[in-house]
Amino acid sequence: MLYLLSGDSTMKIVKTILFISFVSLTVFTFNSCKNPTTPSEEMVTPPSRSLSSTEIMRIQGIASLHYVEYDSTIVNGVSSDSFSQANEYYLDTCHYKFMQYYLDNHNWNTTVYNVSTNNAWNYYNGQLTYLQLPDLPSVYEQSIQSCLGSSLKEPVTFLGTEIIEGKTCNVFKDSTGYQEWVWIKYKLPIQSRRSGQHDVYQISVIRKNIIEVNQPITGNVFDPPQ
Repeated sequence: MLYLLSGDSTMKIVKTILFISFVSLTVFTFNSCKNPTTPSEEMVTPPSRSLSSTEIMRIQGIASLHYVEYDSTIVNGVSSDSFSQANEYYLDTCHYKFMQYYLDNHNWNTTVYNVSTNNAWNYYNGQLTYLQLPDLPSVYEQSIQSCLGSSLKEPVTFLGTEIIEGKTCNVFKDSTGYQEWVWIKYKLPIQSRRSGQHDVYQISVIRKNIIEVNQPITGNVFDPPQ
């Protein structure tokens, strides 16, 4: 049976078909953007250590940090002990503590800068010394910049993404061959690799083993030994 439609009815059907097509295309486009077929990694770059400590901490969202630094050295292709403990750090917006390990002695060489009290001290091999620094805020500033900031020099190449001790990192290489692994969550360099030719060819890798981020550091951590 054949039905004849008026001009108005035909126009309504055409508009309905066009609307359904538009909705289908919109839904498809939205889903395609929401679930890309090729996953992309977030391009996160670290703040330069040339920035102030306040700006670096603001960019990273870090108010306090506690970590142990490990290092590994390869000389002429021969590796030493893989990633041995070297140093430990505590830092926040007004304190910095550096502890250098010597064998099993984790309090062999310790230095603290406390800008809130304008106090600095060093404990070396059992001897406590109060440091008379002409510009303690600048010394603190440089120490925080070194711990949190990036040493990459332009131009920088993105090498890819790797997992370092459960932390997703972007890997970068600069014009000197120096490499950094940057923890995406905090834009924090947690591993670096540097090679050089002097008397021997040496590759040095330094890694931060993060203990705590943005957890209150008790005041006695920065107190000198009694």
